[in-house]
Amino acid sequence: MASAELIEQAIEHKQLAYDQRLLAQRVFAALLQITHDAVTSAYDLLELRGYIRAKLGSGTYVLQENKRVPIDTH
Repeated sequence: MASAELIEQAIEHKQLAYDQRLLAQRVFAALLQITHDAVTSAYDLLELRGYIRAKLGSGTYVLQENKRVPIDTH
């Protein structure tokens, strides 16, 4: 999943900081010219892996490093 990997790499390379709010899914989809469903799947995967956390009514935020499980692309 390319969009999940893109966000994961940005987090790993400190381009997105701990507790930083991510773009809204629709905005991110428009920016990358992909479907909203693709971004939803990416955010869901990253939340499952411990990279981000959705806060109802507030947005989606980057989590601390000790919660992360890297995505296996092989």
